[in-house]
Amino acid sequence: MTQFSHTIVYVADIQRTLSFYELAFGLAVRFVHESGLYAELDTGSTKLALASHALGKVNVPNGFRANVPSEPPAGIVFSLMVEDVPQAFRQAVAAGAQRIAEPKLKSWGQHLACVRDLDGVLIELNKWIG
Repeated sequence: MTQFSHTIVYVADIQRTLSFYELAFGLAVRFVHESGLYAELDTGSTKLALASHALGKVNVPNGFRANVPSEPPAGIVFSLMVEDVPQAFRQAVAAGAQRIAEPKLKSWGQHLACVRDLDGVLIELNKWIG
């Protein structure tokens, strides 16, 4: 059986990104490797991991496109389920996230908003209503 395990986001500065995710989304640090090149956030059963660009160069030897806030975002978004989308959106923006899509209730019953983190990664905030 194949099962989704985790997502790794390559970032410029692990500690800065960990601090941002704690402040912006209330996510606790689960693990930091002694090298400081890899860390995990406590996001429930599926892990969200951060790895340095240096580790990315080892793991992806033919290279990868780093997320850069001044460039268009990569064509991928990860979604965080939150209790209150407007409040979570305000908290993320106050912590330094870039506004992408203001909170909106969609016709299919999902409350959604979207921000970009300090590295330019797209993050959706969501809650199913009813």
